[in-house]
Amino acid sequence: MFGKTSTIVIGFLILLWLYAPSLEFPFLMDDYELLDGSRLTSASDVLKAFSPVHFSSVSGEQVPFYRPLATYVYFGVMQILVGANAFWFRIINLCLMALISFMIYFLIINLKGDGPTAFIAAVLFPVNMAHALTQLWISCAPELFAAFFATASVLAYTVSVNRRMPAYLALSVFLFLLALLSKEIGIAVPGIIVLFEALYDFPKNRKDSLLLGARLCPFLVITLCYLFIRLHYFNVLEAGAYGLSVGPFVIRYLGVYLSWAIDSYLAGFLGVSPLDSLFRDSLVWKTNWWLVSLKLLIVAGMLSYFSWRQSWRLERISVFALGWFLCALFPVLFAPQRLYHYYLLLPDVGLMLLIGSILSKMATTLSRRSKTLAAAVCVIFMAGILARSTFVIRREEARLHTVTLRMRNVEKQLLDKIPNPPDDSGFIFTGDYNADWLRNLSCAIRVLYDNPTLNATGLENGRVPEKAKRSTDPIYFVHVQNDIVYVTYPGQRSPLFRQ
Repeated sequence: MFGKTSTIVIGFLILLWLYAPSLEFPFLMDDYELLDGSRLTSASDVLKAFSPVHFSSVSGEQVPFYRPLATYVYFGVMQILVGANAFWFRIINLCLMALISFMIYFLIINLKGDGPTAFIAAVLFPVNMAHALTQLWISCAPELFAAFFATASVLAYTVSVNRRMPAYLALSVFLFLLALLSKEIGIAVPGIIVLFEALYDFPKNRKDSLLLGARLCPFLVITLCYLFIRLHYFNVLEAGAYGLSVGPFVIRYLGVYLSWAIDSYLAGFLGVSPLDSLFRDSLVWKTNWWLVSLKLLIVAGMLSYFSWRQSWRLERISVFALGWFLCALFPVLFAPQRLYHYYLLLPDVGLMLLIGSILSKMATTLSRRSKTLAAAVCVIFMAGILARSTFVIRREEARLHTVTLRMRNVEKQLLDKIPNPPDDSGFIFTGDYNADWLRNLSCAIRVLYDNPTLNATGLENGRVPEKAKRSTDPIYFVHVQNDIVYVTYPGQRSPLFRQ
């Protein structure tokens, strides 16, 4: 029952159950900027994607991060293969989540864990609502790629050490490099590997120490090179919303992330926000953190008492799990303006090792009295978590479905009324087209018409931008009212020009 086949099948079915409705959703918000800024027209464009300096296709300012693989290369290659088809991008996100879940199973087995622990951890991982945005929003692909490559790197490293296979060490180093090129969280891999060495393969003599140094050397060199690029080309401490700093907020953020991580498995007992939302009115979640802290103490107390009564020993896998969680969370704790649930994707891989171990021990304890009781409790517990996750995620998907219908209606009318705009044409949007969803107007129009020369904007303080008034290029005035599109074509005098 707890074999790899059943784990893979059940895990993938859970993912499909939760996120199959989201596969129909279109590109949203930042997706358009990623698509527009990653057009690959030649082989040289692939090499340029790895340049340490990039500029936003919206603001024209330097991008304050370095994620060439999971942004420019991935989005560019996907556009060549499937075009601007959001369905296939979402399929990739779903498959990446499934692969991370499967690797948790093999990681626990490789760390000398048992089948039930591996099964429970792998099956519960995709149920966590903190990861929901990675499936509802295509722009979270870098997070998924980084978490996938980082987890695979650690898994390959553990195999190389346990089986003394150098080929897996080379694979681990390569996967670590891919993780760094996907997103900054990949830098947590060396810390996780050092923790593994300290707990599972601590050197016993000078020869072992030299071998350990040789294994860790490639990771150290790559990390130093990466830090040089980050510090040399980016003003890390003053990168706007991506700036880093140190302060009391770090401890608070650690508590917030921990509460978010475990609340899905406590059926909302802590009362914290369950997921990131793309809707502004859903982001306001009033949380009484004093009450949350008290509830956390209650949970910790009950767990400690149960452990004492059952004479549980602190195992290496539990220490490794907590260390993984902290190492993977470390890179995001110092970003005071960035506090999101989906940052927990890689840290939760480690946390699942601990949760799976605890739940497996509880089930074993119950099975000593009654195997039927143990099985019933496990099924009810997992069904309850899945039911709550389904309810919350379905509510978010229903709202996104409404937005999807509106966006497709507006896009269809645009294509019908302006089927082939000339190069360098401009679009000025007015009305209730919802700037939050089309905040990257130029990128959205370029993707819609597959034409990188087009531009679009809204009104500035209720007036047509001066740049648009002076432009000699064709300008379309697009007014959206109650999802009906009205177009003033070039050559027709728009009343907006009289303002």
